[in-house]
Amino acid sequence: MSDALNNFNYWGWKRKEELLPEIFVRTQGKVHQGPFKGMSIILKFSWGDGDTMGKLLGIYENELHHVIEEQLQQTTKCDLFLNIGCAEGYYGLGLAMRQPQTLSVLFDISENAIAISRENAIANNLNNVEFSIDCSVQNIRNYLVKSNNPFIVMDVEGHENILLNKNTIPELIKSTIMVESHDCIIPNMTAMIVDRFKNTHQVIIIDQGTKNPYLDILHDLSDSDKMLLCSESRPSTMSWVFLRPWKTVIKGQNV
Repeated sequence: MSDALNNFNYWGWKRKEELLPEIFVRTQGKVHQGPFKGMSIILKFSWGDGDTMGKLLGIYENELHHVIEEQLQQTTKCDLFLNIGCAEGYYGLGLAMRQPQTLSVLFDISENAIAISRENAIANNLNNVEFSIDCSVQNIRNYLVKSNNPFIVMDVEGHENILLNKNTIPELIKSTIMVESHDCIIPNMTAMIVDRFKNTHQVIIIDQGTKNPYLDILHDLSDSDKMLLCSESRPSTMSWVFLRPWKTVIKGQNV
């Protein structure tokens, strides 16, 4: 990496550190828009800065908003949410907030991530959540086997190659799955996931796209600051794979 790029990244991170408390105040510490609008987020991070500004503004991974909302609007409601690789708990707690009658289980191998997720759950007065640092195949199966219509959100930094295996976790066949595919760690990961699930699931690939930072609460910020707020510091263009069981699609449950 060149010195110029190192310098650019350094000052970008420093400016984001300066902006974070201001964005927290402007959003009153709550998600501004999107499927988890109104959810409180505390200023503690298990990974970098937790993309906290993007989450508060409701532009973080906004490419997924439509499928998250569609899943929540299904005629047959999910009876279990699993957030595997939960970090600070954004997805697991957001889903728990939207569907309080459904158990949401948050998994992460980081004890710090689980501790912060617990604090975020308390901040949102959620009591339909559980937490686990045991991300083993058997522990995941222990939850899935009791469910008829589970929804899994997974971000495990390349370990999706291990966990998305219908031979070791046969309950995946009945599961709707949203997984971040890390081709940047394991080449052709997306293609491997598609090949594994194309016979049992409808497969939708969602590529990282554009964001609109021109929100009323950011009206006075410079274009440079607005662009920084859009950055998720990806190493390359990312993709997600949304997998919906064919049986569900055929029954017309998808919106």
